[in-house]
Amino acid sequence: GFEPGTYAPLTQYLGIDATGLGKDGLSMHLFGWGKTDMADSTNLIGLSGGELTYGYLQYRFAEANAEIKAGRFTINQGVGVEQVDGVSARADLRGGFTISAFGGKPVLYKRGEIAAQKDYEYQRDVIFGGRLGLRVPKVGEFGLSLLQDGSKAAKDLPVPSTVDYTRKQAGLDIRISPNSTFDFYGRTIYDLASHLDNPSQPKPSKLAENDYTLAVKVSPTLAFTGNFTERNFQAYFAGT
Repeated sequence: GFEPGTYAPLTQYLGIDATGLGKDGLSMHLFGWGKTDMADSTNLIGLSGGELTYGYLQYRFAEANAEIKAGRFTINQGVGVEQVDGVSARADLRGGFTISAFGGKPVLYKRGEIAAQKDYEYQRDVIFGGRLGLRVPKVGEFGLSLLQDGSKAAKDLPVPSTVDYTRKQAGLDIRISPNSTFDFYGRTIYDLASHLDNPSQPKPSKLAENDYTLAVKVSPTLAFTGNFTERNFQAYFAGT
């Protein structure tokens, strides 16, 4: 009872890492994929398609472990892991401090129910954030970070919506590892956004996440690990 169809997908992945582009410290990094169907059109993204996973220029300075990136890249600093089309920079400061920041547009991939998410791209028009860290010798590292994804919250739309795709968060991350036998790390994230209140639902917690892990190595062949995780999905996903 099904229509006959022949599928012969051809997929190509391509990655490029080019260093020393005319000047020491300057490099280019690309990775993406493309697909085409050698037979009938598939039901996924048509006869052909693809995505650029990342593609950016990077310059590493000779001092302060500093670097700057421009293009499409992934940020992993404190609050979250984000894919961004924009610019980022980081550097080590005196006294064990580190600083990093990024800004641009969030990478938005194709979605299935576009009509159900008509405000998605309109709300998520910009993304930016930063992190300030402190490294303490023979102790570990501590960090404070901020993230804002989107500037047009659901309540600020011309026709207010109950579905909010924007995020505004602050985070604290720590890592205490004084030696090779003890390692404690994790993060706490708070939701700073002001959402539309639903009188029929309890007021959501501003605590978005706790995620901590403790690892203790008692011998070369025996180690114990424990993890505590608590997440409030209302602080992360629209419509939850």
